[in-house]
Amino acid sequence: MSLYAGAMMIETARPMSDMETIARTTLAGINPNLTVAKFQAFDEQIGSRFTEKRMVSRLTTLTAI
Repeated sequence: MSLYAGAMMIETARPMSDMETIARTTLAGINPNLTVAKFQAFDEQIGSRFTEKRMVSRLTTLTAI
């Protein structure tokens, strides 16, 4: 049995500049053994996943198939 959570998404009603600190503190309060490996805003995740090069590569692959 694995207790690894691959990803967690936190939604807020408004942007919070200290969200990472709040999330890390809250998770540590729940279980001090929990580790946050990477904290990224949703916009940053989307931006890093859909770069122009990746889009062209995926379209080329789909066309070839």
